[in-house]
Amino acid sequence: MASIAQRLKQQARSHHRAFSLTVLAGLVNGAATVAAAWALSKLINGLFLQSRSLENLRSELILFGAAAGFRALAIGLQEVFGNRLATGIKRQLRQRLIEQLTRLGPAYLKREHPGELVTTLLTGVETLDAYFSQYLPQMILSAAIPLLILILVFPLDVLSGVVFLVTAPLIPLFMILIGSMAKHKTERQWRTLQRLSAYFMDVLHGLSMLKVFNRSKEQVTVVARLSDQFRKHTMEVLRIAFLSAMVLEILASISTAIIAVEVGLRLLYARMAFQEALFILLLAPEFYLPMRLLGTRYHAGMEGVAAAERIFAILDAPVPRFFSGGSELVPTNAPIAFRQVTVHFADRPRPALDHVTLTIPSGKTTMILGPSGSGKTTLTDVLLGFISPDSGDITIGDVPLSRIHPSAWHQQVVRVNQRPHIFHQSLRFNLLPGGDTTDEAALWNALAMVELEEWARQLPRGLDTLLGEHGARLSGGQKQRLALARAILKPASYIILDEPTANLDAESENRILPRLLEYWKGKTLVLITHRLHITPLADRIILLHNGQVVEEGRPQELLNRPSRYRQLMHSGGRV
Repeated sequence: MASIAQRLKQQARSHHRAFSLTVLAGLVNGAATVAAAWALSKLINGLFLQSRSLENLRSELILFGAAAGFRALAIGLQEVFGNRLATGIKRQLRQRLIEQLTRLGPAYLKREHPGELVTTLLTGVETLDAYFSQYLPQMILSAAIPLLILILVFPLDVLSGVVFLVTAPLIPLFMILIGSMAKHKTERQWRTLQRLSAYFMDVLHGLSMLKVFNRSKEQVTVVARLSDQFRKHTMEVLRIAFLSAMVLEILASISTAIIAVEVGLRLLYARMAFQEALFILLLAPEFYLPMRLLGTRYHAGMEGVAAAERIFAILDAPVPRFFSGGSELVPTNAPIAFRQVTVHFADRPRPALDHVTLTIPSGKTTMILGPSGSGKTTLTDVLLGFISPDSGDITIGDVPLSRIHPSAWHQQVVRVNQRPHIFHQSLRFNLLPGGDTTDEAALWNALAMVELEEWARQLPRGLDTLLGEHGARLSGGQKQRLALARAILKPASYIILDEPTANLDAESENRILPRLLEYWKGKTLVLITHRLHITPLADRIILLHNGQVVEEGRPQELLNRPSRYRQLMHSGGRV
């Protein structure tokens, strides 16, 4: 596995045109600086020592003006191309991160802190700006421009060239020594920011519960403490950055002073021409400037390197096997078969699914029963491709799920879970999140089927009324009914309902659920539930316990023989 620095350089190579133009503009700036110094030394020498008129120094004046103009233009272009380089890479990384998170699916997102992911996606990627627009091009310029000056200085004065050559490594050496300290502290600063973002978002999401339990003030104290930690870590990084800048400035000043002394002494004793001495003296600050800039921009780029470690960790996360599916077409309304499917999570002592083998018949309603933790939700996550099984296989008809493209499969599947997500958008958008062009009559019909039509018609703007973030203006029952209406409007062959009536009262459930099952009659429907009183509506029952299938069959068949399902039905209530 390549190092973080190598992978960042690969990103720059993928935008080689903008990167090359940034470096080229910097080289033009360096060459123009040398030309301006040469022209200025010729002008001063001609005017004050040779008593030449400006008319006789016209070529030097033109060269100096042109060099100054080219330098100003090169500085501007270097900034423009550097920003273009950084912007292109940031856009590409954000797109790759979004695509990767989409492929990783909800199962991966459940294990991560949303606040930390948002910080990485926004702030983390943004911190790479200085690395690509400033630090990376400066790495080349800090070697190329001093080398150019050395090539010009050595033929003019060997002693000055030797002084340049001896003093030049001092700046990178101290930059490395101080940079090793800065790297650790910058990484710690970034980790603190991630923790702060994750914790702050958790507090915001749970604010109503904290208010009810009178714990909100305590969380304010915790957030303040984390903020203070982040402030201290930031100040430590800045302290090292300022220390580095001061040290590099002192080294460059001392080195320039050495050049000035040795050139001045030889000029005093007439062992060196004035024009060459002035030219070398003018070049001395410019010789050390690229290395000083590299030291300064190193600290600006280190924050990006710290963030890049988390960015590449997300990009390298293993994608569920089924999410890298092939191009097979999805069989329409075919049976679903699990064969020896096993799923084991690292933080659990036993498998979530343990060699599960079952068949979900096509065109029928299959109910999956089982206590909490029996593997029902994991089974649906595997079926949807959100989790890769450790072993076993799943087929849709005769086609392995691993050979079906995820987007093609998801077009044929609709899922309603017990905690549906409501977008901070209009009611219309939440009914049709995919942007389908369904006529309003179909929307109102779907709302009527879940008994939301009267409520929707009383909204201030009807279907265009905003519902608030996470459906803040809706009750739990309304959210679930809205999710069911959304499922009605999606043309799908496979329906997965995970506790779809958990937030409905018994009377509403008894009215709505049979109506929905009748509407989806002939579709392959999987209904996960704890409520035993609705199991007679099923064509097939599958009972899970500790990740294993303990019973399956038609409801009446299971009732007519000694079975766990029969015991549960006689005990009544929930599984």
